Amino acid sequence: MLGLRSRRSTALALSIAWLAASSTATAAHSSPGDAPPPGIHASELAAHQGEPPSLTGSEPMAQLGALSVPRVTKQVVGFYPYWAGGFTGFHWDLLTTVAYFSAEVDPTAKNGSFSNVHGWGSSTASLISTAHSNGVKVVLTLTLFDSTAISAILGNATYRSSLVSNALSLVQSAGGDGICLDFEGIAGGSTNKTGLVALMNAMTSAFHAAIPGSQVLIATPAVDWAGVFDYDQLAIGTDGLMIMAYDYYWSGGPPGPVSPLTSGSLWGTYNVTWTANDYVTWGGTENRAKFILGVPWYGYDWPTTSFSIPGTAAGAATSRTYAQAKPLAQQYGGNWDAASQTPFVLYTSGGSHQLWYDDDSSLGLKLDLVNAQSFGGIGIWALDYEGSNPELWTAIESKFVPPCPDADGDGYTSAACGGTDCNDANAAIHPGAAEVCGNHIDDNCNGSVDEGCTGGCGGTPAEAAVDGDSSPGTAPSGSGPDSALGALLVALGTVRAARAARPKRRARTDNLRQTLR
Repeated sequence: MLGLRSRRSTALALSIAWLAASSTATAAHSSPGDAPPPGIHASELAAHQGEPPSLTGSEPMAQLGALSVPRVTKQVVGFYPYWAGGFTGFHWDLLTTVAYFSAEVDPTAKNGSFSNVHGWGSSTASLISTAHSNGVKVVLTLTLFDSTAISAILGNATYRSSLVSNALSLVQSAGGDGICLDFEGIAGGSTNKTGLVALMNAMTSAFHAAIPGSQVLIATPAVDWAGVFDYDQLAIGTDGLMIMAYDYYWSGGPPGPVSPLTSGSLWGTYNVTWTANDYVTWGGTENRAKFILGVPWYGYDWPTTSFSIPGTAAGAATSRTYAQAKPLAQQYGGNWDAASQTPFVLYTSGGSHQLWYDDDSSLGLKLDLVNAQSFGGIGIWALDYEGSNPELWTAIESKFVPPCPDADGDGYTSAACGGTDCNDANAAIHPGAAEVCGNHIDDNCNGSVDEGCTGGCGGTPAEAAVDGDSSPGTAPSGSGPDSALGALLVALGTVRAARAARPKRRARTDNLRQTLR
């Protein structure tokens, strides 16, 4: 596989050179061989520079998930930017990892130190404790978007070692569970390519040794323009590749789908399906479970010269969270682009606008791709961008949570997977069932046992306490722990009665002996 990967750069360069003249998608990005344009991670981090973290560290623990453990069968990694709102709306049972964004690697020192950790440790205690209570890991995203500084670190073994050591200490100090490395704008060349693999191998070895169960991830591009991401070696050397399958059309380019599942005849070569296939081809089918497909909970709103599609931008686009895009779709009417299988909105406000984003329908189609490709899961940019809207979470639940069983056929699904039946092996026990007095069972699954059974249940409370039902002198019917307990209580009552009778039998025996004498 390594030899195959070494030929990838040449093959990719040749194919991109041909595509540069014919692909609309190439125009939406940078020219082949150039550094890619700034992605949403970098542009939003820059836009929020100087802002304090939204968390203070004194937040109360958020409400636990429905089961206090993730229910999803895939990894669901959610980036949580330091400027985002609180985490009380997180669906913890539909998450496996929160990637706190971010600790900035110092671009000036170029030696693996950090210039700003944005509240990690001082403001994240409640976040981490809440996540852990729900069985969810919290990793720290390490960001660096300066090409020169990245090359300085990747090309120097001492600097790489320093970054690993500093990252481990930083994560351990806050009780975190690992890291997600997000280096963007990496220049081409074999030194950076091999240095990135060496860095991630060292990160994984150090974290796995120091923090059992820790997770080491790396954010990787939708299209590896510079040919520096060795997909198969990075997959082998880490716990997962978080593929940033968005920004196919970016804020500084022409309007178009941010994360097109397909392209049709409109959007050129590159799309999410192309990206998924590219990772399988060059990353290896054996590493499918390491591939985590990034999905956008945001979009871009372009001022345009007209409503023509494809269109021409009249200026740079503004990023819109899903919570901001949805009201615009409701106000102006939503549209569906069959070529990219994503929604868009056309509206006028000081000129023409085209808003391209993802909703629950387009998200669901991408989750279908994850299942079809047997990928490890998804990564979300970004948590809290959904606002109070539940439908994006619902899409995850519908695709990644198995249907709840109804093993006893009573019409209620098992509480073990989010249903309401507290005993899915007994059809007589379910919500709304009549409570059977004295059987010490929560027949109606309301959390109480034998409620309303004081008097009027066909037996005395004392009797019920001894023989476990409301019928005088009989043991409870049925089977299981509760009926066994009732039988034991009856047996104990019988033993007590026998003991109480012994003195009377002894007295009668003594009287008989006196008579015989």
